[in-house]
Amino acid sequence: MVTFPDGTRVQAGALGGRRSEAPDFGLYVYGRPQRSPSRIGRVVNRLTGRALHGGSWITPWEAEWIHWPDFGVPADDQATAGSIVAAFRRAQSGESVEVCCYGGKGRTGTILSCMALLAGVPSDQAVEWVRANYSPKAVERDGQRRWVEWFAANASTRG
Repeated sequence: MVTFPDGTRVQAGALGGRRSEAPDFGLYVYGRPQRSPSRIGRVVNRLTGRALHGGSWITPWEAEWIHWPDFGVPADDQATAGSIVAAFRRAQSGESVEVCCYGGKGRTGTILSCMALLAGVPSDQAVEWVRANYSPKAVERDGQRRWVEWFAANASTRG
């Protein structure tokens, strides 16, 4: 659980990680251009409650999936920024929100850095704040750090 400076809380981690309870909403990323669930994946996920690699997981709670290649940046900047802002607003209003990517570090850390901006962390400190409060391995690539900077300059980060 990540608690931002404004008190907003978001559950974060890897898609395959265990959760104590289902969130109200999930913001998830997948790396392949086409995320199609498999029948076997659906059965295994239903039985284990855990996600499988390749985007085969269908959540029993409300969720949004973003196409965002592993170690990269989102395929659609504007839509992704809007999704991050909307998910954070849901968390601010008291909903249980979960953010995950396959490994739970790079893309998840990038989303959390953007959420830190929304919580009032200065743009030049957002990535470091997430590394200190979530994982030292968060935001794995320079391109992801630059995307956080893009988000700070282009997304509606206040209000």
